[in-house]
Amino acid sequence: MSVGLCLIMLLAFTMCSFSLAALANGTLTHLSGKVSVQKADGTTAAGAAGVQVVESGTVVTGADGFVRMELTDGGEMVIGPDTQLRIENYHYSKDKPEKDSFIFRTIKGGFR
Repeated sequence: MSVGLCLIMLLAFTMCSFSLAALANGTLTHLSGKVSVQKADGTTAAGAAGVQVVESGTVVTGADGFVRMELTDGGEMVIGPDTQLRIENYHYSKDKPEKDSFIFRTIKGGFR
């Protein structure tokens, strides 16, 4: 394989990795009790500090669960027990704040 082809493949991989990382809208930072994240494809991941939540993802807490989620704009949310909170739409641009928008859907429960 030529050096040029290797560089092109490396660049493509780097761009894909950056694009996927840019999709993260929130990161779980502190949690207690039962917490999980349901992805858009229906799979579920156990909640843990550092788990990222992307658009169309749903944070689910059990009867004894709560979680703090830090958003990419620096804001934070505390999601209470027995809650299902979905990020329907989230756009943040530090350089273009007039384009910022978000839609969260509380399926049940509460947050602050």
